[in-house]
Amino acid sequence: MTKQEHRQIIEAQLAEISTDIKHILKRIDATDKYINHINSRVRILEKSVNTIKGIGTILSMLFVGTLSWVGVKLGVDSKP
Repeated sequence: MTKQEHRQIIEAQLAEISTDIKHILKRIDATDKYINHINSRVRILEKSVNTIKGIGTILSMLFVGTLSWVGVKLGVDSKP
């Protein structure tokens, strides 16, 4: 194998590697965009869950408060 043939083989391999790297970079960019999209959806869902938890907390406090008030009005003694 002459130096020229060896050089041509190396150049062909480098061109192939360069093409592969460009393809990998495009896939990484697409993956980053997809992850950002998923993260934005997760943020929206987390906000919804926190809102539901807040409403549930308020409703449970109102329920307990109402039960306590009814217990006081009916004269239920908390001491055994």
